[in-house]
This record gives sequence, structure tokens and C-alpha cells, in this order.
Amino acid sequence: MQAKTTRILCALLLLGTLWGCSDDDDNANTANNNQNQTDASDDPQDSGDDDNNDGMDAGDDQPDADDPPEDVQDPPDSDDEPDMDEPDADDPPDMGEPDADEPETATLALTVTYEGASEGPLVIEVLLEGQPEPVAREVIDAPQYPQAFNAQELQPGPHTILAFIDADASGTDAAGDGDPTATVRLTLAAGQDAESTLTLRDGGPDDLDQVTSTIANEVCTALFRCCDEASIDRYFIGLTLNETLSEALRDRIPPNGDTDLAACPALLEEIYAELIFGPYIEAVRAGRVAFNAQGLDECIGELSNAACGAEITAALNDGTCLGLVPPPGGELQRRMFSRTATEGACSPIPDGVGGIFFGTCDPNTSFCCVPDPEDPALCAVGSPGAEGECRPSSQVGGPCGFNPSLQVCATGLECDADTCVEPDFTPLQEGDTCAEGFTLIGECQDSYCDLTGSNQCEPLKGNGESCFFPEECASGECLEQACTAPSFCVE
Repeated sequence: MQAKTTRILCALLLLGTLWGCSDDDDNANTANNNQNQTDASDDPQDSGDDDNNDGMDAGDDQPDADDPPEDVQDPPDSDDEPDMDEPDADDPPDMGEPDADEPETATLALTVTYEGASEGPLVIEVLLEGQPEPVAREVIDAPQYPQAFNAQELQPGPHTILAFIDADASGTDAAGDGDPTATVRLTLAAGQDAESTLTLRDGGPDDLDQVTSTIANEVCTALFRCCDEASIDRYFIGLTLNETLSEALRDRIPPNGDTDLAACPALLEEIYAELIFGPYIEAVRAGRVAFNAQGLDECIGELSNAACGAEITAALNDGTCLGLVPPPGGELQRRMFSRTATEGACSPIPDGVGGIFFGTCDPNTSFCCVPDPEDPALCAVGSPGAEGECRPSSQVGGPCGFNPSLQVCATGLECDADTCVEPDFTPLQEGDTCAEGFTLIGECQDSYCDLTGSNQCEPLKGNGESCFFPEECASGECLEQACTAPSFCVE
């Protein structure tokens, strides 16, 4: 239950790939470890920090979110004259590629499904952000579900795809209140052959139907826009260790299996059905969690607008948005969901340790008490699919621990010697003692805490120097036990 103890034990035992080591105190390193979302129920060491000990692999070291992106090719000097002569002999021949001023287009293959009883024309529109009129539109008078729709020569950028059945005969210009409707947002990349599915349901639009597919499409578009094969493997690799997922699914996740831009969204949708977003949506439908569409739109915008390198690394690893890592805790929670329940039925959510401990309860005031199988009057650590009851969590000075019954600190607090305390963020300088026994006593500034040696703040290491953890490196990246320049998604 001790966050501070957990951090140091992780360092000493080198169990990052299977145990999980990120928390509020070490949140600056969250971006380095997103790919290792493991089963949170296996690590009940930190009840005070929401979602902060889930699946971090110290060996899979992505660049720190604060690191600047790697240099890209410098633009030509303003004094350089354009070369109007014949091509240089070393220049590749002109193969008829598109003019540089005309961006390469994308295509969309959409499948619309519907199992209801409504009849009427099916209307499909593709809207490009910033343009008032659809860039593609089709009215299908007698649709045959699943109905195919194809759009060609779409400009790169964020698009909203809308489909509805004119069931109330109000016309095909806009969806009526009772028309089965669905939308999905996709950010299309130049040259992309995008595929997506929309499922229409009776009773008007339901954004929840498309949340996981929208997130999957946005994440995959970002990955294949900026990341090479090695980076994509690093993004997914932690999921191959997550026993919450079926073995058959884990066998298809990179690097165990291959994926491409066309297949990636369907694979991520399968993963999301069991982790993070799918369980959250189920909780929303059950009335236990609220959905915030604006928060989702903000997260999608940040990811789609992120530059390759440090920006996209931070966006892909943002636990408050679309990251596989859980949110740090405290005020930093998933921005598209709100948990406000203080009493009544609850269920754990597979989104980090905090998702398991707090579940669908308000993490500021309550935790999800799942009955102990041996003594139902006591609380035990739950697992996905379990049912429990929201109970008050402890505030500063209150009790915490496992025995005789699970008692959890409110999010943002730490359990130290069976008592809830405020985390210690005292700034420390090089040479200062940063840990005593199994307890961190501050945060090293422009240095790292040598947990396996001096227990002091030590100077950051340069590229080529040996390392165990990315925090040791000035670059924020440690690969094969050596500090290296950032290489995650820098294309």
C-alpha cells in the first residue's frame, strides 16, 4: 500500500515489466513507460495514488514527454536561390509524384451496420474540420446492411463521419430526433486507406457506440504518422504481458504479431474492449460513471495536432487522455469520464491500480469495497468484473492497509506506515539525500535519485553511459542499459 515503498522496491527488484512502477511522485517518467500496461490487480501496493502503478517497463524506455523532439532537417536559408536549372545528376528521376503544394489524398472504406426495424434512406456524410459543407455525401434509398460506402480523394486532417436513417420521413438534409444515427471521428493521413465501421441504433445518436473505434482510429493514425516499426513495437509490448487480455489476443499484438495502418484500429478496439475504455463505457451505460464528450474531443485534438518526437510521445502516453498508462491520480484523471459515486454499487475498472481500488467510485472520497471471499464483511482487492460497494476512503492521518480489511487513501495521498500522508515533493539538488530506507524524501531537480546505490541525487548521464532506468539519462531514454538519444516516434 505504500507508494514510496513501491517505487523503490520496483527499482531494486527490476520488475518493471511485470509489476508496475509509476506513481504521482515519478509522474515525469510516465511518458517513458506507456507500453507496459499490466494487470493492475497483481500490484496492490499503492492505494493512495490513483492509477499509478500499472504496467511500467523500465526496460522499454520512451523519451520523456518534456524532452524536445529530435532535430529535423533544417530549412534552406532565406538567401538561397531556388534552383531553376536542370536536375542534378544525383537527383532521383521524376516519377510523376504529386506536386509539393498539393497534399496527397486519403481514401475511406466505411461499413454501416444496423439491426433495428426502422426503414428509410440511409444518409452518409463526411465532413472535414473547418469546412461547413460535407466533402463527401451519399443518399442510399434502399440500403442493404451491412452497407458499404467509399470516399476517394479526401484531404488529410480530422474528419467527422455521420450516418443516419431518415426513419421519420423528415428529409435527408439532417438527422431527425428519432432517426437511428451514429458518428465517428477520424484523422486521415496523406496516402492512408482508412477503414471504419458505424453501427446505427434506434432512438437517435449515441456517441458511446463510437468512443472506442474513434480512439483506436486516432491512436493508430498517430502511430503510423510518426513511428517506425521499432517504436510501434515498444508502444504495444507491455500489452503482450497483460494477462487480463486473452492469450490469443496477446499473440496478435506487436511484436508478437504484425500490424499495419489498416489493421491497427480493429486490433486496438479488441484491446480497448477489455482494458480502459470499453469497461468505462460499460460503467457509463450502467449509470455509474459520466461521459464527457468535450474531454474526449480535446484529447483527440491534442493527439492529432502533436508533432512527431516529444509532443506525440507525450500525447500517446497521456494517462488523462488516450494513453495506455493510467492517469497519475489526484486531480489528474481521465478527462472523458467522471466518477462521482460515494455510495451504492461499484465495480473495478482495469485502468491501473487506482482503477481497481477506486473503480466507479469517486476517487476523492470513496473506494470500491469488494467483499473478501473468506469473510464478506471485510473488503478485498477487486478484479475486473467483480461487484462491490462504495465505502469512504481515508484522508490525511486516516488508516490505510490490507489487514484486517482493505482501507484505501483518497487519490493523491500515500499510505506510509499504515497512515495516509501527503506525498513529499520537496525539491532536492545534486548530492542531497533523496531516500531513507524504503521512503523517498523529495524530488531530485535536474538529477536523479540513485535508489540502488548512494540514495542521493546524482548528475544525469550522457548518451552512451550505462543505465537501468530512463530517469538516469539526460535524454530520458535508456535502451539496452545505455543512455541514448530519443528515438521513439521521431520520424
